[in-house]
Amino acid sequence: MSKEIKVAGFVIISILIAVFGSRFLLGQGILSSNNVYKIIFNDASGLYKSNLVVINGFKVGQVTEMEYIKEGENVGKILTTIDVEPEYEIPVGSKAILKSEGLMGDMLISLKLNNKSNKMIENNGFIASGIELGIVDDLGGKFGPVADNLNKTLENINELFDFEKQNVQSLNYTVENLNKLISTYGKTGTALNAKINDLGKTLDNLEGFTGTLNDKSESLGTSLDNIEQLTNNLKDIEVKQTLNNLQEATGKLNTALDAVNSSDNTVGALLNDKELYNDLDRAIVNLNLLLKDVRINPGRYITIQVFGKKNKEEPITEDEGYVK
Repeated sequence: MSKEIKVAGFVIISILIAVFGSRFLLGQGILSSNNVYKIIFNDASGLYKSNLVVINGFKVGQVTEMEYIKEGENVGKILTTIDVEPEYEIPVGSKAILKSEGLMGDMLISLKLNNKSNKMIENNGFIASGIELGIVDDLGGKFGPVADNLNKTLENINELFDFEKQNVQSLNYTVENLNKLISTYGKTGTALNAKINDLGKTLDNLEGFTGTLNDKSESLGTSLDNIEQLTNNLKDIEVKQTLNNLQEATGKLNTALDAVNSSDNTVGALLNDKELYNDLDRAIVNLNLLLKDVRINPGRYITIQVFGKKNKEEPITEDEGYVK
């Protein structure tokens, strides 16, 4: 074998290896018999070669070619070629939807099959296209108005706090009063809690008193019965007769007092005659003097003479203490 034949064979083998190797790296079989379909997208942002083609989330193929259309009625659009495994036929009227996969924004083509049609799209035929917003795109679209409203809110806040110095002081004063008011409400709440606790204790005491009263109800009933019996006994006493006896005793006492005050009797005379009182007083004094003289000079009254003469001392005279 000549050297030229060896070189030519080496080049051919290298080309085959490059072709089949590229197909293998793209996920295609080396001797692939997949069906090829064409899709035209107005915007294929984020879609690249080897991106997935799925049916209901199940991989059935991949993107193999993407081409920018430079002329014709579809100028400016993207011609996309996909390979689909042969067992998955695509009915006429189906759509190829470009959608985002997950939060990372990776794009894929989801085939929405028209199960009502029995006619299948031929190999190298076209599939109608569509675009479905992914989670990130949908959130982005919804976040736009929210962001606008947020910007307006921030602008209003900035305007609210863009006061002159006097207005800022007024705002500070208002905030300070609000803090004082909150503090006052806090103290009031504490005092109210204390009163509630006191009320709870009072209710507990009242409950205890009520329990004690219930325990003593039998004794209280007995006491009430005794009071009722005493009342009946008092009712049975002859009050009128007692009052008559008391009046009669009072009359007798008055009579006795009248007799004492009268000078017609001994007691009355003693109490009412002053001269008689004076005579009695003098008699008592003279009796005292007599007894004293007898004690001092017994010989005047009792004569005992053995030897000697009779005691001739004079008795105590009026001048010495007798009162006539």
